[in-house]
Amino acid sequence: VCGDILFKMHRERIYEDLFYDNSLWKYANDSGFATMFIEEGCTDDLSKYLGRRLRVDHIVTSFYCAAGKFSGFKNNLPDQRCIGHHNSHVYVYNYISEFSKNYKGIHQWIYSHINTAHEKSGTVINTLDLDTLEFLKSYLQENKDSQVVVFLTGDHGMRYGDWFKKVDGAHEHRLPLGVVIASDSLLESIEGVYDTLTHNSRRLTSKLDLYTSQLHLVAGTKKHITRDSKDYLKLKSTTSREYKPISLFLEKVPNNRTCEDVKIPSFWCSCLKMQEVKETEYPEFIYKIAQEVVYQINEETNSPKTSPYSHICQKLSLKEITKLQVLATKEEYYKMQFTVNESDSALFETVVLVTSKKYNARNINEAYPFYPYFFRGKNFKVMYIRRVDSYAGVCEDLCKAKMIEAELCICHPLEYILEKEPHLKNYLG
Repeated sequence: VCGDILFKMHRERIYEDLFYDNSLWKYANDSGFATMFIEEGCTDDLSKYLGRRLRVDHIVTSFYCAAGKFSGFKNNLPDQRCIGHHNSHVYVYNYISEFSKNYKGIHQWIYSHINTAHEKSGTVINTLDLDTLEFLKSYLQENKDSQVVVFLTGDHGMRYGDWFKKVDGAHEHRLPLGVVIASDSLLESIEGVYDTLTHNSRRLTSKLDLYTSQLHLVAGTKKHITRDSKDYLKLKSTTSREYKPISLFLEKVPNNRTCEDVKIPSFWCSCLKMQEVKETEYPEFIYKIAQEVVYQINEETNSPKTSPYSHICQKLSLKEITKLQVLATKEEYYKMQFTVNESDSALFETVVLVTSKKYNARNINEAYPFYPYFFRGKNFKVMYIRRVDSYAGVCEDLCKAKMIEAELCICHPLEYILEKEPHLKNYLG
């Protein structure tokens, strides 16, 4: 919402609008828009970055949290958050509808931050689906005679399970939902827009693009903006003079766009290009990292401290590192493949972040566990661990029966396992 601006969290309360001059709401206000900022959440995280007094026409906080603060109302159930007969976010949706009715005939810019899913159980998000669908249907119907654009996005994925340790979870974390809903009457006024949007839906986009797109749409209420116009070049430079943002409605994302082109940090990039490292040039600490990864695998599948199933999975030991790649930016990412002494066929792959930045540990009660590792002044963070070889078969069946992560487990001999738990033979195909 503020373009290419360096943000930081303020521990103290800031009673001003810190980024007003670069904000979308200023640009919209200056163009005659009615503006609103509405948040459905009980934390004040956004205000620690933006300030507590945004200069918008309407600023609204969570009805759910207000009910708790002013009336002592408590209903923090693990599967639903209600006020009366409705989920708490329904009142936010109703407020948005009333805002648009009250300002009908006037251009409107609305930012809504829905925090329903921002809790550790991962269950409350289910209550958002149908309510959001019904709101969008009714809102678009109520405003069918207006030109409406909805940007429906998330700031990260759902973080299912141990998303730091699984490649699919890591990618899901980095590729959150991004949906654009727009009135045909608006789109038809932009040359080639359907082809452009179709192309961009299959390319790497960023928040800088969303910012530029909104600048374009606001400016388009005053004059016709084309891709080759000076006005469009000015909008892009308003977003950033260093990076390469576009309006998703006007310009196709280049096929060779990189994360660096649009200020996506390496940590958030899903398409990292790494350089292979020769075995003679392996840094000394890389073997310590590999041993730590094996240790974390054992903690998951073998250690009595975390699992009572050590008679299923063998305790692993590092054999050799077979491949190493590195991405060197402000932080270093090492992707390695390694083997273990307990299997002739198993091949593991891991990506590890090496940084000077300190990361705090998270336990299982904080939605996802994470344990940082330190060695000779460096901080290590395991991003994911996965198996490269095929591991389907008897061992996988046994792991599923015992709810063990199959791709991290090298099973003991079947005779040994069945001697410990004879009934497990019922789970074998």
